[in-house]
Amino acid sequence: MLQVWMRGLGTLLRIVLLVAGAVACTAGCGVGEDPSPATRPKIVGATSIRLVKHLPPCSGTRVNAVYYVEETEEFHFCDGDIYRQIDVQGLDGADGVTWLVEVTPDPPRCPYGGALVTAGPDADADGEMDAVTTQQFVCNGAPGPQGEAGPQGAQGPAGDSCSVMDDGDGTKTIACDDGTSVTVSDGADGQDGADGADGSSCSVTDDGDGTKTIAC
Repeated sequence: MLQVWMRGLGTLLRIVLLVAGAVACTAGCGVGEDPSPATRPKIVGATSIRLVKHLPPCSGTRVNAVYYVEETEEFHFCDGDIYRQIDVQGLDGADGVTWLVEVTPDPPRCPYGGALVTAGPDADADGEMDAVTTQQFVCNGAPGPQGEAGPQGAQGPAGDSCSVMDDGDGTKTIACDDGTSVTVSDGADGQDGADGADGSSCSVTDDGDGTKTIAC
């Protein structure tokens, strides 16, 4: 196990690497060769530099020194003679399993509305949930008390005023301050109504005392 320290974006990071013999021999080793424990490099840290050309000369004084090159985003270590690249790319992981989520609105358990959230795997990717793995009700809370009435709003601007003028020909013109006007006229006379029923006949008798009696 190799622990590589690097500094990037202002943060000191530690990377733990599992390096096989083929990684330690990225150059200069024969096929199938594996360096012995005595010759296998012991990586103890890493220094971050911007460009490959800024790598200092690899010599016996820098054996096992590790550098992270920001330009290429690669690690290099000195074996005392030349720099060797460290491959930090891991193996591809196994394919994951697709999960489906279904949301059913307004379940009966939620008196104020809400949803039932159901989740489960879809291993064969047929768009159907293989089994329900988890369910959770997400309900709305009860309505809160009515708030206090807000302050009265400011008075709105005055509307446009209008005036009515008789045109003398059976029409009238309504004119408003915004420049709009309309002329209106009386409608046509309606039909005469039906005659009313005949009234009862009455007689007037002089009572001789200054009064009269009307009898119908």
